[in-house]
Amino acid sequence: MIKTLNKAKNFTVILSMVIAVCITLAISFANTPQDYQPVLKQQSRVAAQVITITKAHIISNKLKIHDNAIISAVINNHSNQHHEIIAAYSPIAQIIQLHKTHDQSSTMKQLDHISLGPHESLTLNKDQYHIMLINLNQALTNQEKTPLFIEFKDGSWLKTLVS
Repeated sequence: MIKTLNKAKNFTVILSMVIAVCITLAISFANTPQDYQPVLKQQSRVAAQVITITKAHIISNKLKIHDNAIISAVINNHSNQHHEIIAAYSPIAQIIQLHKTHDQSSTMKQLDHISLGPHESLTLNKDQYHIMLINLNQALTNQEKTPLFIEFKDGSWLKTLVS
């Protein structure tokens, strides 16, 4: 009988702790003003709404499967805010990296991001910042347009076509 009472008491304590945690979480989320929700959604997409990518193309032509290539483009930040490109994706390569060519030695270094200052226009090219396609999945002649997805630090992304 005493063991049964102790088990019931332990169960009651555990159950009351679980209920307290659930109520605390519900109150925490209930106290978040609804006004913040649209603002948060807008901020999470701000980079993709204020940045444009033009003249995107692969520098080399007549590329074979498993080759590497460089994407050049002009990227414009039309906002008063700083933004960062953190990744690029495309179905045409197994690996896609952000790179910068350093000095006269033409040594390329992989980057974890490319910064865009307020109202900055940045030209990606083989001599400076660029997007590196490593181990192409298919041969390319520069006649086809292939998708390129750019991901920003705020979680938004932008799609462009590369020729």
